[in-house]
Amino acid sequence: MLLRLKLTLISHMQIATSGKGFCRAAGKASALIVSNILRVAAVNIIGDLILFLGKVCVSLACALFAFLMLETHKYKSGNSKVSSPLFPVLVSNCPTLYSPTQYACNSEFTGVYSCF
Repeated sequence: MLLRLKLTLISHMQIATSGKGFCRAAGKASALIVSNILRVAAVNIIGDLILFLGKVCVSLACALFAFLMLETHKYKSGNSKVSSPLFPVLVSNCPTLYSPTQYACNSEFTGVYSCF
């Protein structure tokens, strides 16, 4: 799917710059991608790495927010007392227990940037 999106994007760029039809521009775009396949692969790998780091940052920010929320006075006394806020935060954000819901939320959050 990513290759199809890139091909369509480059085809439209070729149409805009050369004024040729879509089929001819798509052929030229395919030749352009094949001739620069290593650059395309490097950009895709770097982009995927940046998106993964973005997902990790969102997860860590949620963990920090949860820790700070559990540190408030409301959760230090009364019926909803939490003895150690660190344990629930670590369990909910542990990489080995990385929940599909959390991954889906992070993917939707960073998905805005992945379409470019």
